[in-house]
Amino acid sequence: QVNLNININEPQFFDLSVPTGYVYITGGSLGIIVYRLSENEFVALERHSPYNVEDGCRVEVKSDGVIIEDPCSGSEWLIHDGSIVSGPTNFALTVYNTSFNDPYLYIYN
Repeated sequence: QVNLNININEPQFFDLSVPTGYVYITGGSLGIIVYRLSENEFVALERHSPYNVEDGCRVEVKSDGVIIEDPCSGSEWLIHDGSIVSGPTNFALTVYNTSFNDPYLYIYN
């Protein structure tokens, strides 16, 4: 169950102050990646890799800030929507719902 409310003006969320910024937060199964898609749109993605779930691998954003990678399998997804880019996975990343009422971002399922 995910039910989070964050104030993006708090210092730990500084990277969300502009589109294309992202942060890792606690929540979900193994954490959540929060990405600012545009001025008023955010994407929240589960960090628990959907490839071999039982392995408990945690995905991470690559240095390009666009691709998310599973270090265990090499599977890759787009940060914009969690869709598959490459690798052995057959599943997109879990996407949580978001609602933004500046400066509060609500993340839920």
